[in-house]
Amino acid sequence: MVLCELAITAISLLASIVFFVQSLRLPQLPADPGGPSLFPRLMCFVTGIAAIIFAVQLFGNREKREEIAQAFAAFQQFGAKSEEAELSRRRLYIVILSALYPFFIVRLGFMISTIVFLFVVLKVFRVKFLTAAVYSLVLGYGVYYIFAEVLRAYIPPGMWLSGLLG
Repeated sequence: MVLCELAITAISLLASIVFFVQSLRLPQLPADPGGPSLFPRLMCFVTGIAAIIFAVQLFGNREKREEIAQAFAAFQQFGAKSEEAELSRRRLYIVILSALYPFFIVRLGFMISTIVFLFVVLKVFRVKFLTAAVYSLVLGYGVYYIFAEVLRAYIPPGMWLSGLLG
């Protein structure tokens, strides 16, 4: 849990910095000193300060520091054959898959990406092939149906498939 808090803090701080730098590219209007970049800069500043405060609180708490040290010690044994190391590897795979999922939604489309993502996640947790295939197909189509048909949300068709199909 502490590792998640640490990761969220680092990601929030990094995102604040990146968005602040990107907001510097927004046009400046002579009549408006803040211009359209004032609000994004302000939000980045507030988010960055909040992330720094949270990091100070996180590292200031003795119990949390010990949990962080234990979590990093577990990652040092990443290649070990223990059950705890296996669980750490699976968690890392899920994080990587979750980070790649939006990239593939844009390229392959929502339906195919969701089905493949669910299938791979289930296989990471050692679900049998047929069971993983059935669950990923049913859940993938179910989520698609809810968003596309019930909620009438825009579902990305995918750049690669729309390019192939014309």
